[in-house]
Amino acid sequence: MKKFLSKYFITAVFSLFISIPLFAEVKTSFTLETRPEGILPGGLVDNESTGKKNLIDVKMPAKTRGIERYQKKNVFDQNIPDSFLFYRSLLNDRQKIAYDIVYKTLMNTQHETELTVKTSIKEFSQVMEAVRYDNPEAFWWSGDYLYWNNSDDVVTKCQLNYWIDDSKLEQAYEEFWGMTVPIIFYASKLPDEMSKIKYIHDYICLSTEYDYQSFESGNYGGKLQTAYSCAVEYKTVCAGYSSCFQYYMQQLGIPCASVWGSGHEWNFIKVNGQYYQMDVTWDDTQIVPCYFNLKHVDMQKFDMHGLDPLANEVIKKYPSTSNAMSYLAYFGPLIVGSPYTYQELGNFEREVNNPESAKVYQTEPQSLYTISNSDEFRELITLAFNSTGGNETSFSCLIPDKNDFDSLKTLVEDGSIGDWIYSLRGSGAYSYNYTYYTIEDSILLDLKLTVNY
Repeated sequence: MKKFLSKYFITAVFSLFISIPLFAEVKTSFTLETRPEGILPGGLVDNESTGKKNLIDVKMPAKTRGIERYQKKNVFDQNIPDSFLFYRSLLNDRQKIAYDIVYKTLMNTQHETELTVKTSIKEFSQVMEAVRYDNPEAFWWSGDYLYWNNSDDVVTKCQLNYWIDDSKLEQAYEEFWGMTVPIIFYASKLPDEMSKIKYIHDYICLSTEYDYQSFESGNYGGKLQTAYSCAVEYKTVCAGYSSCFQYYMQQLGIPCASVWGSGHEWNFIKVNGQYYQMDVTWDDTQIVPCYFNLKHVDMQKFDMHGLDPLANEVIKKYPSTSNAMSYLAYFGPLIVGSPYTYQELGNFEREVNNPESAKVYQTEPQSLYTISNSDEFRELITLAFNSTGGNETSFSCLIPDKNDFDSLKTLVEDGSIGDWIYSLRGSGAYSYNYTYYTIEDSILLDLKLTVNY
């Protein structure tokens, strides 16, 4: 078992696309999830670690030669460069040696390792956070560990605790492989980074259900902290969304990390030489993403997005200076899932043997209606009622300017649109319900109108 995961996860070659079967059919059709009102999805469990004094006071050497780097590889047998390891880049030389020791132990699915380098308890805690948040491919570990330290508070030994039994690791890995490889295979065929990012972001949003039951019960540790729950079971909390998105990005050659704080986890990503933050969890259920490639300062304005110290160090080291790759700047008001149908995923077993003929299916892009004045608003309300044929309608639209939004909202609240509705349904009496979201400098409005007789 230990050799299996080390061999196939780290040195995977393209031929394994063929040799490992799909254990379950990858999702290709979706039902749009709705989110309970007032819910701010989170669900981050801190690393569960305890200390234990050595029975013998072991004196650690002040200097230790480093071990050989345990090179990360993607599913195409290409090296994932060290520049993708954002948290490792923050560590001192001794911590980097400890990081490499722990990572090698983890990827060999071993449980215990001796630390042959001098790191304090605080330094070792940073090492373990770095290993966890740099490496989503190690889905069998959710951050739970035990350490031994001597009387000098130097860590001498570490035990990694996995959420899954050793006897079930191989099966879990094959499930994970089978469910993620088709997504990577087709996403890799898209022409540029932003297309790949949208393809993965939208697939996760459309296929994954937030696990409210586990969140509300407080039982969201273990696999829900890993990419497995998102990729295989399509049901997870924020840590699962984040680690799964990070895994796909790393496999596609796009630098990405997870960041965390305030009981929540989301992503940090490098696109076209610039750094952004991405919250796939909060974008789930949105028609147009509100948390896609935001500048650091803008993401930190939202509740539950205050950064923990180590994550904050990453943000400080890689500042955000541009919004050129924001969603609206790049795609416009393109809805989640458009223009991809994801039908191609059902063809994987046939097309993987003929990769040159494989293609990503697309439809005509669907964009949200954009309005900025009362005439456009009336036209949209008319279209919405006529399309339903009834006395109730719901629609969404994008309003590029907040001042225009305030004016249009007033028309709804003070009854001014009653004359419009009277001409459509013979009654000017109506009730309404609306929610709205800020997306960059625009407003995304969801409006429900009901004619009253």
